[in-house]
Amino acid sequence: MASHLTEFAGLGPPLLYTIDPSMMDSDIYVHLNPTSSIIPHLKAHLPHASTELYVVEVPPAPDSTVLASFPPAESSPESSAWAVGVPGITDMPETEFWIWSSVETVPMINRT
Repeated sequence: MASHLTEFAGLGPPLLYTIDPSMMDSDIYVHLNPTSSIIPHLKAHLPHASTELYVVEVPPAPDSTVLASFPPAESSPESSAWAVGVPGITDMPETEFWIWSSVETVPMINRT
């Protein structure tokens, strides 16, 4: 099992999640119609996915692409972790990348 440390600024100490690496999918897919292929999956994880839902609905740049770890024609995997990311070039040379993973809805195991 791998441990991933996630720190949220201003919300106290980091949260520690224990994740089995075999549960992660390493493929990345472009979702050309995120309204139908991504938004329903994010809505199922509200309020945890509220920021990513907003970023998908209102992209940071006109040419932003929505990426996910599952193909557009399939449902998000129920038995494994999945992720959604939105890169956006808003002001050269800066690039933003908003990412959310279903791991974020996993109950906290240990608080350090």
